[in-house]
Amino acid sequence: MNYENPIRQYLSEVSSYLVCPLSSKKRFLSSLQQQIEEFADTQDSEVSYEVLVSQFGEPKDIATCFLQQSESRTIRDMVSGAMVKKRVCLVVTAVLLIVAIAVVAYTRYLAQDTINGSKIRTYYNSTLNMPSYTGEYLEEH
Repeated sequence: MNYENPIRQYLSEVSSYLVCPLSSKKRFLSSLQQQIEEFADTQDSEVSYEVLVSQFGEPKDIATCFLQQSESRTIRDMVSGAMVKKRVCLVVTAVLLIVAIAVVAYTRYLAQDTINGSKIRTYYNSTLNMPSYTGEYLEEH
């Protein structure tokens, strides 16, 4: 059957109402064209533009419906993406906080044997199970 012109006209009008990324537009129009051609193959007579409108709806309505569905998917994807970004930021912040705490703790550990830049003598107090300070300053060589 020769149904190219009415189909092309219908798809062209639907396309004119689609304001979306080109890849989405092509995918949708390809799918719609396939559905229209399958419908046209089942018809005994040639398919006119009016028959397509009665079967599939006004081009503006088809485009609007697609855009609404596409928009809700996009919003869903954006929200999902935002949640992932928030989680990643939270994990990175937690790791940085842990590293900062470890650096501060290590710096304090290194500084515990130093008073005003001078080393002090320490010995291990077995009663307290920890190092004790004699209070004597060691001379630096």
